[in-house]
Amino acid sequence: YFGSELYPHSEEESLEYLCSLTDKSDMECKSPHGIIVRHLVLPHCIKESEEVIKNFAEKYKDNCYFSLMYQFIPPQNASEELKKRLTQEDAEYLENVLFENGIENGFIQELDNNEEIWRPDFNRSNPFPDGFATRL
Repeated sequence: YFGSELYPHSEEESLEYLCSLTDKSDMECKSPHGIIVRHLVLPHCIKESEEVIKNFAEKYKDNCYFSLMYQFIPPQNASEELKKRLTQEDAEYLENVLFENGIENGFIQELDNNEEIWRPDFNRSNPFPDGFATRL
């Protein structure tokens, strides 16, 4: 969406490298550790997010955690297209895609369109409100 034709290729190379640094034994520990692939959902790119999830599931779900994040905040002078908000239906759709593709290790962020909540306060030890991500 943001005009970089190189992004899909470089993203794939990065994922391949990072997920090769861990193995299935990392995922089976009582104390989770390893690589978390964080995906920020853009409200106007639901189909692209679906493809990211399917690609991750096919290639990396056994070695890495997946984090589905919803806190996109449009820039102040954004176009109308970028000001669109993620809907509950969009979030539920992507969460179903996540589970249908067997991704069981990771995190799903709670959907909240309150921009102030997602602006970090680095004067606190935890810059975001408690309870804004649910562990799978």
